[in-house]
Amino acid sequence: MKILKNIFLALSFLPILGTAADLSPKEEKELSEQVGSIFIAYENDDVDKIVKMTIKPIVTMSGGTEAMKSMIYKSLNAQKNAGISIESTSIGKPTEPIVAGDDIFTFIPKITIMKSPGKRVKSTSFMIASRGINDKDWYFMDASGLRKNPGMLYVIFPKLPKDIVLPSNNIEFIQ
Repeated sequence: MKILKNIFLALSFLPILGTAADLSPKEEKELSEQVGSIFIAYENDDVDKIVKMTIKPIVTMSGGTEAMKSMIYKSLNAQKNAGISIESTSIGKPTEPIVAGDDIFTFIPKITIMKSPGKRVKSTSFMIASRGINDKDWYFMDASGLRKNPGMLYVIFPKLPKDIVLPSNNIEFIQ
């Protein structure tokens, strides 16, 4: 009887896991559009939209909404003052979603070409997208900041499995 109870319990979770583990083509399209809107917000210095679409633990770790806005404004101004601009950004297909606690995560590979006086840089990285299991809207984090400290991913998202394979996250100078 105990075995049947355990099998029933395990089978009861299959619909939840199956639904969460696959993105429909419509969901992939919506996710890609949401990621694209972040890049547009960045190009337009729309800091309010960037913060609104940022994964909440990042906003909290930044000291709250106003502190994060201030950090983004400073960063955008520093980039402009240094003559750094985005030449192009392209995104790849989201990874298979991962259910961790009450959230779903997926990673979206991206390649950004940046230029500055005398240099061009290719950043191969990814966006982290997260949403509640029953939510429609995704929230995002640019993972290029994890290059120097990849373990920070598990500080921010402690429920993520430790054995996940992350997309490439490197930077190279190009001409």
